[in-house]
Amino acid sequence: MKKSWQDVAELILGTWLIISPFILSRVLGDEVLMNNSLVVGLLIQVAAVAAIMRPNAWKEWAFIILGAWLISSSYFLNNEQFFPGLFGDGTFSLAESGLIVGVLVMIGAAVGLFRRRAIRDMDKPNAANI
Repeated sequence: MKKSWQDVAELILGTWLIISPFILSRVLGDEVLMNNSLVVGLLIQVAAVAAIMRPNAWKEWAFIILGAWLISSSYFLNNEQFFPGLFGDGTFSLAESGLIVGVLVMIGAAVGLFRRRAIRDMDKPNAANI
């Protein structure tokens, strides 16, 4: 079992997505964002546990897709009737949490993909050195 700090961080971020709807203040019309946060948090946790157990590049790509969905859903699922916009008022909403977690998940996945490629490149002998 080979775990990297990105996979552990993504597991923690997935846990945050699951518990955040019950901690952060909610307003009327937040049910869609709450369900989105719960489902995507569970998917991130499953992918993170799978990545900890057996690291593969496809799991990093899954994190990138889930992070991109979190970023876009923070905008598209945010009900403008009840929210003036992201980071508009003084409270921290589920949409803002999803946006921040989505960016962090994508950064972790990008670092994981970069590290994998760098390790692969170190294993290959350079043709110029032979």
